[in-house]
Amino acid sequence: MTQTVVDPAAEIQPYAVQDSGRSLTDVMAQINLSCFECYGPDVRVGPHPDQGRVTVDTVAQYEKLIRELASIDNLVFVPHTELNDFGCPPDKIVCSIRHDVDADIRVSLTEAEIEYKYGCRSTFYILHTAPYYGSWVDGVHHRNGCMAHIYRKMQDLGHEIALHTDPLNLYQNMKLDGAQAVREEIAWLREQGLTITGTVAHNSAPIYGIENFAIFHGKNRKGLALGTRGQPGDELLDEIWHDGKWAPLGVLDEAELGLTYEGNDFFRRKDIRIEYGATRYLNRWRWDAHLIRWRKTKDPAEDRFVDQERMLAEIKRLEPGCWLILNVHPLYYGARHAPDVAPAIELDRVSTIEQSPIGWETYEPNAEQAVRGEIDGEVEFQSLNFSDDRGMLDVPLPAGDLARDDELRVLILGGRNIDGREVGIPEHCHMQAAARLTEALGRRVRLRKLAFPGMGLSRLYAWFENAIESGERYDAVVIGLGADELALSHPSLWSLVTGWNASYPPAPYLWASESLEVSLRPRGEGAEIRRNSPRPPTVMPSYAEPSTLRKAWRQDQSRLNTCLKHFADRIREVGAVPLAMINECGESAGFWVDAAANNRVAHRRTVSALKSMADQANIGLIDPYALFLAEPDGPTTHWRASGSWSHTGHRLAGRALYTALKPVLDSAELQSAE
Repeated sequence: MTQTVVDPAAEIQPYAVQDSGRSLTDVMAQINLSCFECYGPDVRVGPHPDQGRVTVDTVAQYEKLIRELASIDNLVFVPHTELNDFGCPPDKIVCSIRHDVDADIRVSLTEAEIEYKYGCRSTFYILHTAPYYGSWVDGVHHRNGCMAHIYRKMQDLGHEIALHTDPLNLYQNMKLDGAQAVREEIAWLREQGLTITGTVAHNSAPIYGIENFAIFHGKNRKGLALGTRGQPGDELLDEIWHDGKWAPLGVLDEAELGLTYEGNDFFRRKDIRIEYGATRYLNRWRWDAHLIRWRKTKDPAEDRFVDQERMLAEIKRLEPGCWLILNVHPLYYGARHAPDVAPAIELDRVSTIEQSPIGWETYEPNAEQAVRGEIDGEVEFQSLNFSDDRGMLDVPLPAGDLARDDELRVLILGGRNIDGREVGIPEHCHMQAAARLTEALGRRVRLRKLAFPGMGLSRLYAWFENAIESGERYDAVVIGLGADELALSHPSLWSLVTGWNASYPPAPYLWASESLEVSLRPRGEGAEIRRNSPRPPTVMPSYAEPSTLRKAWRQDQSRLNTCLKHFADRIREVGAVPLAMINECGESAGFWVDAAANNRVAHRRTVSALKSMADQANIGLIDPYALFLAEPDGPTTHWRASGSWSHTGHRLAGRALYTALKPVLDSAELQSAE
């Protein structure tokens, strides 16, 4: 019996297109909603809120990128279409920014406006299979013709508009003529007044079995099947089968279509030194120079991706005579605080509550918390976070997760810097440490956080007890300590700062009597009635500045030391390993806002005081500030506008946590296995 062979080309239907008739307002509303649900900071919403998500950065971070690049004297911005003709002058860094507009055309327009402000011209690749471009109904593409207005507006700002090609998706997943779609969409865009001279492939070889640019004749070489950096070779492929799906290759002629380049061509030039970076998640860049180092060192405490601040520092040190190609995915800068708004540009909105279920002041649970900082009229940071059900800036546990025994857990408690409201939650030090520890141990490690500005160990103790009483279990507990610990833990001081009466507190706190007997002072009835207006003293005590330490406060140091020892002993009692971590080193006294030498003095004084406390409690002291001081010429570890840890500070604090916790969790893992 003869088996019939089906020609896969016979299953491919013609590409049919018509206008959707949708309004610009309607399309933009859809974009705002989908980007909020899929990439917004509120992890409770979206199709899979319990399975993790990509949370993105704010527009302010992108403006900082362009502002910093524009400040480099020998750097010039050149769009992709002009790159080959411009060449590579030996005295210039030629920066060519490409935007792969995969989803968020709304933030793309904002980025185009930011670039115009700083004299930057770049290239925006419009994806013809993206929801903002159109939708499919019964195999017919309903193109959003209204969006041509946005594309023209970006071009009018001096930017290049080009096509982000995705023909293999149409062939393999929709059985539509992808090559015809590329031809027709280039023609339509030109009819709308757009100058289309280039393309760049969407997705990558693992998705379709080969790169999307293989649709063009001459770019369908076998050597490119594994990625854009492969050696072309001579063998041409006329088709690709991937996961049982078929597509033809090499069926379009770029010259015939009036195209002068494909964006990946630049990487195959051997006569020009190329530095390359591409956005990956919130404040994560694939920066080739860093990736090469990471692959060599195999440093388990380091991320394979680099933060924007470190990348900018390296760019500023580049020797001229190179191309700097940056691949930006606009959606990674499109954080929205609500489903019906555009990306946040200027937002400063923090809501707190008193006497939450865990006691003391926290953020309003499940609410937006946005903070903005400026220096000399320029935005230094814009954060956008959502507090969890406990009022913490943290990722909530998935439903029913408290009962899980297959992961290692760490609780970290502290004040302002560990709270980290000036930085997006995925960038917080506990999140970074958890990611590195999970990779290193091959087992899920979760770091949970209980932290809020102004909290010291005497009041954090109540939060710890609440967690234990709620059935939470931990393998290690990290207590944040600071140079401001006396101010945050001594009842006579925190009561002045907060207005709460130390005799009638709104929640329990730990303190020792003059005879050093430790007790947990209970919540006082009528605490609200007895609360006064906050009256902070003119000078707050700080170990970083001895002149602030009054004699009476110094005499009470032994009471604080006793409280820390009691705290550590209680942690051991519940089966966890206690550790301490420096989470403030004189910031409240004016240190760390720049790279001044007096930071070293503040560090030495603070370590001396806190090490003595930790030694008496028989616990180790984690010191991220030693890492801060180790890179004085690198990006700043603190935002100048707030004096709190920046992205870089949290990255280094995450490294310090990793280094201290790995041997502890290694031991915990061994014990659980036994």
